[in-house]
Amino acid sequence: LVYQVTRTSLSIERLRHSLSALIHKHKILRTRLFFTNDHALQQEILDDITPLLVTTTISSDDEMARILYDEETNPRLFDVSAGHVFRCHILRPVSSPHDVIVFNFHHVAFDGASIEIFFRDLVQAYATDAPLAPCSLDYIDYAMHEKEMD
Repeated sequence: LVYQVTRTSLSIERLRHSLSALIHKHKILRTRLFFTNDHALQQEILDDITPLLVTTTISSDDEMARILYDEETNPRLFDVSAGHVFRCHILRPVSSPHDVIVFNFHHVAFDGASIEIFFRDLVQAYATDAPLAPCSLDYIDYAMHEKEMD
């Protein structure tokens, strides 16, 4: 997800705090997946995880295009065995006062239906600096629902 910030300046510390609030609320954003010794896939919800937030100053459109391409195609940007299923990359063009924010999710943790929930919570956390209300359903509830479906 790529967005340009045009109406205000971006506070990186406020964004970092907001992302931490989102990770705390949504267990899937702090869930690690790994294979056990007997080759069974296991998941573990971590107590907390620091958001992966990268800031890059860019000097050309070509450099921005290379970074955006890497964000879209590079699987090494994630480490699902450590619970790193989400990252945020802030691009700061030297030729523009407008930052570009890339929110990048591993497909194991995020789908198209998650976008609205993510942004609703991000806007609330960024604007109010207050803790987010806990989720009424956990990831396991959704997994059980899918298992019951044909």
